[in-house]
Amino acid sequence: MDKMEKSLFKKPLSLVDQLKYELKNAIVKGRLLPGQQIREIELQQWFKVSRAPIREAIRLLEAEGLIAINSYKKKFIRRITRNDLDQMFPVMAVLEGLAARITSQLINDKMIKKLIYINNELKEANENKDYDLCAELNYQFHNIYIRKANNSAIETAIRGIERGTIWLWLTNIYYTVDKVVNASINDHNKVIDAFKKKDAKKAEILVREHILNVNKRSHKFHIYDKKGELLLKEK
Repeated sequence: MDKMEKSLFKKPLSLVDQLKYELKNAIVKGRLLPGQQIREIELQQWFKVSRAPIREAIRLLEAEGLIAINSYKKKFIRRITRNDLDQMFPVMAVLEGLAARITSQLINDKMIKKLIYINNELKEANENKDYDLCAELNYQFHNIYIRKANNSAIETAIRGIERGTIWLWLTNIYYTVDKVVNASINDHNKVIDAFKKKDAKKAEILVREHILNVNKRSHKFHIYDKKGELLLKEK
């Protein structure tokens, strides 16, 4: 069991929450691939549980954007398209930039040290080609200044955009290229410097640029099919 799994299972989870976690883990780690059909009867056999909690777990993952249902009521792992990313990242850039602007006036030395520590861990994870950990550490880095802004409207909006598709994309596509991870680490260091100086305007600009650069790097280093769907690489 990895670090993230241990942290999630510190508190008892309901059967539905456990099923949701296991399915989400299978999706983001590539055991269930975008476009793959989800059949309840197969999941029943897999988990050895009744259909009711399976259906509820699927419903929750549909709400998070990881599972899609077509006009024939068939359920599939959601595909990731260039259009999805082009629509989401500019919005994310504005929201996270605003969070960084607010946080720059509230951040303390302890939090700055934590950001530095996480970014160093991200570098090490990339060197070890532990891309799942890269995605988790990146989430932790951004989450620090998002949470510190203490604005529920901003946080809710960000989580609504990122929780499904973005996580799937980060773990299966973006964080499988050393160059893009190193670029993100460099961007993070610039943001940390702005926080150290409590430069609100600079922090906002740098975070916005960082988020938009993530999308640009995706287009530069990854392949799309004729429908604009991102092609996954084998891990």
